[in-house]
Amino acid sequence: MIQIHLMGMFNLYKSFSAFRFKSSAFVIQKYIEKPLLINKRKFDIRVWSLITNQKVNNVPRSLAQMKGQSIMTSQYVSQIGYIRTACEEYSLEASDINKQYIHLTNNAIQKFADNYGKFEDGNQMSYAQFEQYVK
Repeated sequence: MIQIHLMGMFNLYKSFSAFRFKSSAFVIQKYIEKPLLINKRKFDIRVWSLITNQKVNNVPRSLAQMKGQSIMTSQYVSQIGYIRTACEEYSLEASDINKQYIHLTNNAIQKFADNYGKFEDGNQMSYAQFEQYVK
């Protein structure tokens, strides 16, 4: 089983929790300039997680205190997910910087590439397939 450390993202989420937003759902992402590659191609890991905050009464003082109220935070991470891959080899050459099939892994873009599905069925790998690759 692949274990993914989410504490960095959780700490980022906590830093945003002091602000007021119109929505309570967020997508947090960052472009990685020197990514880990699969066969010289970019990939992303699709994993679903849920972080909840709940006001609770009569909790030990060791739990987080916010504005005089106790907050219980829970984190849930699904074990079901997949790896999405790009069709073309990764490059930061000036001539390749605008090539979508190198830099974007989402299916809405990749499905139009000539190499779509050439390396993985539907440009996707299961976690088990990814584990075999990294071994």
